[in-house]
Amino acid sequence: MMMDDEKKSEEDKEEVNKYNYWIAYPLALTSAIFFGIGNFILADIGYEEGIKTFYPQCIAATIIYLGYHGSRFITTIISGESYFDPANSAYYDLEGAFDFGALIQPLLKALLLFPISVSLLYAYIFGWYIDINIGLITGEYTASAIFFVVIFFFAFYKQKITWLDVVGLVLILIAVLDISIGGEWERENEEPETGPEDNEHHQITHTEEHFDLAISTALAIVAGFIQALAALQNKYVSRNKKKLNQVQLVFDSLLPIILGTTPFFVMELMNQDPANPTYSMR
Repeated sequence: MMMDDEKKSEEDKEEVNKYNYWIAYPLALTSAIFFGIGNFILADIGYEEGIKTFYPQCIAATIIYLGYHGSRFITTIISGESYFDPANSAYYDLEGAFDFGALIQPLLKALLLFPISVSLLYAYIFGWYIDINIGLITGEYTASAIFFVVIFFFAFYKQKITWLDVVGLVLILIAVLDISIGGEWERENEEPETGPEDNEHHQITHTEEHFDLAISTALAIVAGFIQALAALQNKYVSRNKKKLNQVQLVFDSLLPIILGTTPFFVMELMNQDPANPTYSMR
């Protein structure tokens, strides 16, 4: 009887996994599309404003955060339960005790996601400076994230790596080097004398170009490294914080971002030049 139950359980898992693939792949593709659009906007706006690009995000973050918890509050009331009941809170464990470890997870998420955005922004800025295709920088970031995720999950969760995985990782490293170093050699062949122009329309030397390329590549790799740490956090939360789902984790991580960016946004609004404002609805 026990053997039959175990066999049925395995069959149920296989059935669930079969449908999970059909859900995961379209969602991953959709995420990649919006990720590309978001990074294009970040690069385009960030080239002009730098770190100030992030300050107004407190407005959107506030709307999303309040919208998420407002909808949860309404649905909880409709179901006849209390929104403030510890049993309905992700920050109390199954025994009803306050879980500080769960509480700090949104803060950790914010401390991971924000540096990724900042690293990518300045990788784009240095990329703009030497006239490199910004999509290549995003490719370096993505490839680096895949590499570090595989290594981290092997090191911390003992997930197996086959020889095909090793081949894939080697190809990723080759791709990153080809995009950064190989592409630069080809651009120098096209412009053998000097590099592109800087913001003041002066030709930069190849030494300056190499230095800016190295900074851009390093920042993209750092962003990929931090992204892998964020993946580790997702795995930790799913295994150890059963009441804190990934959706709420992301939405709640907006609160530290709101608290961190709002003062800078308000200060910039108060001190900006009215004749040439940093932020304008025009």
